[in-house]
Amino acid sequence: MVAFIVGVLRGGCADAIAAPRANTSARVATVRMARREEHYGADGSPAPSKPSRRAVIHGAAAALLLSGMTLLDAKDAEASVFHFSGKRPNALLGPKGGDRYLELCPDKPNCISTSSNAYSKQFVPPWTYNPDGATSKKSMKQAVEELTRAIEAYPGAKIVTSRATNSTLGGGWYIASEFESSFMGFVDDVEFLFSPDGKTVDYRSASRIGEDDFKANRTRIKNLRVELQNSGWMSVGF
Repeated sequence: MVAFIVGVLRGGCADAIAAPRANTSARVATVRMARREEHYGADGSPAPSKPSRRAVIHGAAAALLLSGMTLLDAKDAEASVFHFSGKRPNALLGPKGGDRYLELCPDKPNCISTSSNAYSKQFVPPWTYNPDGATSKKSMKQAVEELTRAIEAYPGAKIVTSRATNSTLGGGWYIASEFESSFMGFVDDVEFLFSPDGKTVDYRSASRIGEDDFKANRTRIKNLRVELQNSGWMSVGF
């Protein structure tokens, strides 16, 4: 049924409906007479215009989709159609080195991390919520709340862990979140680690499935950073 509707909405009526064809003269004559009556009627007067076959089919398909959508509440309407979530890589997640840093990325383009080598394709610069020259200093608690709101407002996102950290450098904060794609349901693990220095936030974003993410992780991180810029956050370095 889904394939049928998609085929119709893309305009592929011939692909969606395969009708047998007959080449007899009687069928041709019948079709011609029907077409004439569509335009002029039986008495030869102009007939009222009718919607095209394609318009009727498109309308029916759209109505079918909308009728299905009305059965969903607002939360379900945002849910993925499929769920290729993959297995959560617990060994790679969480603060490492006594709560001091996040895991590096494997040699794959579907992962970025502030802990990766600065000359690698997986490296991304950390963020700061107290940039140099700021007129007022923000507390870590306030910064955690701002990031939490940004994540929760992002489509397909949920926070799975939010806790304090305690390293030899001092106290910090760790947030683990999952972002699910809107259609296929691919899940990416996105982590944030607030440094005890009171300004720096490291992060790591990695896909669970596949090799290439077509820059999905980079795009998501950029979108979050742009949102946080309204609260004075900045990217560090380049």
